[in-house]
Amino acid sequence: MNQNIIDNFPFQSDRPGISPVQKTEKTNIFAVGLTKGQLMQKHRTPLVTLLVVLKGSLSFFIEEETIQLTAGSSYAIPPTIEHEVRGKDEENIFLLIQEK
Repeated sequence: MNQNIIDNFPFQSDRPGISPVQKTEKTNIFAVGLTKGQLMQKHRTPLVTLLVVLKGSLSFFIEEETIQLTAGSSYAIPPTIEHEVRGKDEENIFLLIQEK
């Protein structure tokens, strides 16, 4: 199936938008959209997760550190470490890729 994640993203005004991209026995890929200032609140993931910024820029908060990510940037999120993400531009879209 052909889809354009950036052009057709379902942004939400009250919470992060989430759009599944692909789910198989071995991988889970989904896109997340944040508007300017919108926060994906503190959480943990049980798996190593690769975050890849497709559009916009993000502030990524992990272990008392703030990392600035822009379109084309990636970051490997370690499992079980609490983190959160804030959108910096009007529209911000990133992929989260998990291998099971």
